[in-house]
Amino acid sequence: MSKQFFILPLLLILSLIIFSCDKKAEGKDTDSKCSGCPSASSCADATDTKAIETDTGDESDCFGAELTEAPKITFLELGSTTCIPCKKMEPVLEAIGNKYGDQIEVIFHDVKKDREIARKYGIRLIPTQIFLDNKGRELLRHEGFFMEEKIDAFLQSKGLQPIK
Repeated sequence: MSKQFFILPLLLILSLIIFSCDKKAEGKDTDSKCSGCPSASSCADATDTKAIETDTGDESDCFGAELTEAPKITFLELGSTTCIPCKKMEPVLEAIGNKYGDQIEVIFHDVKKDREIARKYGIRLIPTQIFLDNKGRELLRHEGFFMEEKIDAFLQSKGLQPIK
């Protein structure tokens, strides 16, 4: 009997989360949050890298707000100013921003100062790089130090061309 009282509220909460994501995908609710993951505050080892390419079908992503037509890609760097691999990403971020100009918007968030952004994007370790299309859909997520050459290859596969 006690298991029923535990499972029923859990199912109700999951139903509400799924329902709010469906409403947002239909464009009816722009304020709901779909991710309640706890934030991470530990640094990733510089050699620990994982990249996950996300399906870019017609489904709307519950992460991120709708963006305008320009830039084509938003590059979110979620890290910390005290994390060594995050500090190593600083020149990469600057180089990518300079190399692609108005085609890309590079944004850094310090997740130790802004834990809400870490929860919003379900950050497990830092640095994490998230690439969003012009509609806010996640294209790629990478954890750990991300080499500039690999970022270039990804961006060019999505149609961006270096301006310099």
